[in-house]
Amino acid sequence: MTSKTIALTGAEIRVNYSGGTNAWLRNDGTDAIYASTTPGITAGADGTASIPAGQAMRIDGTCGTVYLLGTGSVQLVGSDYTACPFKTAALGGSGADSVARAAIEAHAADTDIHVTADEKAYWNTLSGKNDLDNPDFRVNQRGLSEYSTGYTVDRWYISTDKCKAAPESDGIRLTATAALTSNTHAFWQNIEFPLAPGKYTLSLNVSEVSGVWSARIRTVNASGDYVDSYYTSALREGVNKVSVDLPDGEYISAVSIGFNKGTEAGNSLKLAWVKLEGGSLATPFVPPDYAAELAKCQRYLYVLRGSLLRAGLSEAYSTSYVLFYLYAPTSFRTVPSVSFENIVLSSTKDGSVYSEAANIQVRGCNSNSVKLLVTVTDPLNVGEQYELGHKPETVGSIVLSAEL
Repeated sequence: MTSKTIALTGAEIRVNYSGGTNAWLRNDGTDAIYASTTPGITAGADGTASIPAGQAMRIDGTCGTVYLLGTGSVQLVGSDYTACPFKTAALGGSGADSVARAAIEAHAADTDIHVTADEKAYWNTLSGKNDLDNPDFRVNQRGLSEYSTGYTVDRWYISTDKCKAAPESDGIRLTATAALTSNTHAFWQNIEFPLAPGKYTLSLNVSEVSGVWSARIRTVNASGDYVDSYYTSALREGVNKVSVDLPDGEYISAVSIGFNKGTEAGNSLKLAWVKLEGGSLATPFVPPDYAAELAKCQRYLYVLRGSLLRAGLSEAYSTSYVLFYLYAPTSFRTVPSVSFENIVLSSTKDGSVYSEAANIQVRGCNSNSVKLLVTVTDPLNVGEQYELGHKPETVGSIVLSAEL
């Protein structure tokens, strides 16, 4: 974390700092100031944040550099934390700033001047609701450091054999594993309930990029049949976006990130976050609360590992199997499938006596309650209590998946 005081004189300036991928700014002046992750600040433009006098705001994805415009004194704190470091300032947000008010007053007699609903919404809120789950890729229940196919970090999956995904502390890195001869959609999130017609904006914060990558909004009709795709331009470092205005009968079913012809093996794209929101403006990204995001993701996936395995305790009524009742933190989207690795049943009388699980089946699911039938390789003692666990010197897991 770093802290510094900046004096603004009316000209746009570049401010460099060390410590923290985000910049908290407090406006100690008397007029609104403007901040952006890219140069060429224009008040009211997409990607430009307005900070009223006496208030504070976090600018995400600055990564050591932020551009400022205005007059007066500004306090900057570089931080990776979501909590505001300033004790006295209110979090910025409500009402048009002084520049906007002055512009409106100057044209009070002009009946052909209108403020759009999107502009008003932008002034009155710091951030629009994100319709994507796990947008900053922090939830990674599967726990791998790299994925080459299928689901990866929670809710995101790879649909090609030409890409791999590696979660990092501040985002996720997608890497092409083969030279492309055609454009390929690689990294997806499907939306369970397609979003209704209207205006939407997809924005992405790119930390690093090599090769030619783009993102898109995918739409379907009411029957679920493909309709169209709306693409960003080739992705560049910083915030990229595309906005759409969907007509009646067209719904958003997914977003995806892909790489285009000419991308070479080893080229990569690092994403800090992705946001899909209603309206035609890309509002600032606010990192979601991890616990709340995990609970949302566990509707689709629940992984029992380590101490969570000990939640399973049951009596053997057969020498070959035991029924366990497990309770997930939230209701599953549908009856989950199950996979497992290195699972054993240990006797509660003597933990050193165990039998390896040969098969696990889901035999029932009611909301967040799941009944598992675990068959074993070695005979059990009827009437004895057994608990789920992992083989010695291994990390065992049971994965319950209700993914789309």
